[in-house]
Amino acid sequence: MPRASRLALQSTSDRAEASVGRPDRTGRLWPLVLGLFLLHALPFLSRPALIGGDEPHYALMARSIAVDGSLDPLPAYRRVEAGSAEAGRKAAGRPIDRHLAAYGSRQVSIHPLGLPALAAPFVGLLAAVSPAAPPDLVLGGLTLTVTFLALLAGWELLVREMGNARDATILGFGLYFSTPLWYYSRTFFTEPYIWSFVVLGTWCITRRWWTAASVMLGLACVMKETAVLLVIPIAAFVWRRHGFRSVARLAPFPLLLATTYFVKNWFLYGRLLATFQPYSLGHPLAGAVGVLFDLRHGLLPFAPVLLLAGAGWVGLRAGRRSPDDRDLLSLAAFLLWFAVTAGWVNWRGGSCFGPRLMVPAILALVLPICRCWQLFGNVKRFRILSYALIVLGFAIQWRAGTKPFAAFQEVSVSELLFGAPIATLAGLIIGGTLLRLVPRRLAAASLPQRIAAQ
Repeated sequence: MPRASRLALQSTSDRAEASVGRPDRTGRLWPLVLGLFLLHALPFLSRPALIGGDEPHYALMARSIAVDGSLDPLPAYRRVEAGSAEAGRKAAGRPIDRHLAAYGSRQVSIHPLGLPALAAPFVGLLAAVSPAAPPDLVLGGLTLTVTFLALLAGWELLVREMGNARDATILGFGLYFSTPLWYYSRTFFTEPYIWSFVVLGTWCITRRWWTAASVMLGLACVMKETAVLLVIPIAAFVWRRHGFRSVARLAPFPLLLATTYFVKNWFLYGRLLATFQPYSLGHPLAGAVGVLFDLRHGLLPFAPVLLLAGAGWVGLRAGRRSPDDRDLLSLAAFLLWFAVTAGWVNWRGGSCFGPRLMVPAILALVLPICRCWQLFGNVKRFRILSYALIVLGFAIQWRAGTKPFAAFQEVSVSELLFGAPIATLAGLIIGGTLLRLVPRRLAAASLPQRIAAQ
């Protein structure tokens, strides 16, 4: 055998032996994903049903679109009161407030139609297979799927941003499982879909998948009109970084859905510009304080880890690091969302868990928190404080996730933490254990990059 052939054969043999000697982590990939999904789904699995509030009305509207082919849900309300489970098994046979508004001779829902329209094909399929079955599992499963995909996409985005898989894993899952993002993954509200589609759209933009990004950002906007406050800064960033041509590639689906929105307004309300609920100005100063600090609906009591965003912005302002256009756009997105929410007369969001209306705005705080870690991450006391805030937030969400129906009744943070001390202690222990073990194992598995590759 020629010497070159022997060397090539030996090289191949050496590579094969080396690959056998290295631990194969492929078998550990999907158990890790499954474990993450089960934790993610815990708030729904603990009580697999729609809770209440606006959820039955969205479910009922989805059924009306899918089965009745109508935007008038009044017949569906009557069926529910007569015993139908199409608004969820909990609402079957009970009188529920009819969330309707009269426009001439027409009764229309006071809620946006985007979410019911998105769910309508799945509800229609369920109705075809089992006409009397409640939609709770289908709608809960839809939200869990969309939010879990967004969680994984957001994690990979953080790995790219931080350049450190372990820190990105701590931040990615710390910001998810220690804020109301986790609880609302179990609900059929618009808020979890808004943040999910924005994250998925951003993920697609980083890959230059412009059509997919256009679809995702368009879906975010159609969930609720206020989503444009998050989408416009993203489009501005794309314009600055990639030019007008890339913005034009993002535009088709948002423009198509905007056209549909105006046509819907003209058909239902008789005018082009109309929101699903008229915006009524309340007391902006009182609303601003409440949105941030109210013990039943304030953002910071229910997600204390978000305090780090303030430290990140202060650090940038102090010149410890020069802010770039993304920092300024994220700040603008948060302030716009905050101002609109605080100014609304119903800033509390009705009967719900914590700061429901502010849940999508948590996305705008992720980047300054990353900056905070980049500025102060080597300081031991900062790390200890960050871990403490994450574990405390996890305990709050744990209590809500294991008792989701009770948490939905506008419970306060003090009632959550001190109403069942043993359960709170369990949440603190579990949160601390997960914070210690999970980031190391997931970062070692290089899971974000491997998911992307597959």
